[in-house]
Amino acid sequence: MMRSLVVVILAAGLPLGVVGGVMPGWDWQHAAGGNAHEIVPDVGIGHPIYALDPGVDRELAAYATDIFIGRVRGQTGDAGAPTSAPGHELPQSQFAVEVLQVVKGQTGGVVTVNQVGGRDTQVGEIMQLEGDALLRPGAHELFLVVSVPERGWYQIVAAGHGHLRADDLAQREALIDRFAQATAPSVRGASPDARSLGERL
Repeated sequence: MMRSLVVVILAAGLPLGVVGGVMPGWDWQHAAGGNAHEIVPDVGIGHPIYALDPGVDRELAAYATDIFIGRVRGQTGDAGAPTSAPGHELPQSQFAVEVLQVVKGQTGGVVTVNQVGGRDTQVGEIMQLEGDALLRPGAHELFLVVSVPERGWYQIVAAGHGHLRADDLAQREALIDRFAQATAPSVRGASPDARSLGERL
């Protein structure tokens, strides 16, 4: 089953004009605009807007087809997403990730994880979504992803929220517990606004 998530990208520091297009598993709308805020020179920052609240663990966990702890082995590709601008692609980066522990789903072994962001070959700059640095080889992370079988990869569900550092055992255990709770059925009689501690922080 293909899932879609509406995302609007406001390109800052990138001469993209209009960013848009369709990527399997995601519907991209476009918007012209800019923002003078730049964190690092030569890095374009996109500002995503999601159809879910990426700050709420339960919403992220419900949308994700798979949640797992994985170790990033390294970048394996840079297949971009087509946009509405002729001859231009939205940069994406693909990474080989070794699945170490599954919280939700059936994945295992070494999988390809796709992250929006990477080098824009037209301008020679790195494009990142706000708050979402590119994956780092050797890092351990908890991934919240959507399976995109037609591309052979798993798409990170939300920039800055769909992969969380888990480099030490304590971090991993806390994240596993946090998202195991987020995937658990709601307790009958619980307040609709009840959230896990991780969601309130």
